[in-house]
Amino acid sequence: MRTAITLLFFILMGASWSAYAAEDLGRRVQTITHHVTIPEDGSVDEIKALTAAWSERVLKRNPNFADIQVLMSDVIDQKAVIFVLYTYSRAPLERSTDEINQELIAEAWPDETDRNTFFQNFGRYIDRRENISATYHELKTGKIDGAKKE
Repeated sequence: MRTAITLLFFILMGASWSAYAAEDLGRRVQTITHHVTIPEDGSVDEIKALTAAWSERVLKRNPNFADIQVLMSDVIDQKAVIFVLYTYSRAPLERSTDEINQELIAEAWPDETDRNTFFQNFGRYIDRRENISATYHELKTGKIDGAKKE
């Protein structure tokens, strides 16, 4: 059970795969795509609530991230896509993003049973088979002709 929860954490977080980060005008950015399937006893509202809880309680509180954007496609045939864009802070990272996230997870769900329940519920929606195989993409960046660098 702990292995499954740890695996789900890394799938959801995606930050440890820094090889896929790119430089964007001085900021590192990273994307991750989650393929979601709504289970028969689940709902769009539940996956939205779980995604919001994860984003607000962990990702958006991590100082290594300057910004997190979460986008969800329409649900068609009980399937959807969640796209997450991570923009890292301009400051040098003083601590591991994974280490900070582990602390934030413990703060967000101090009771281990509640924490396990959250990840089990989240795991009902994420198709792990698709997320395990290379759904991380390098963001191609570059100067657009005529664009000004801030």
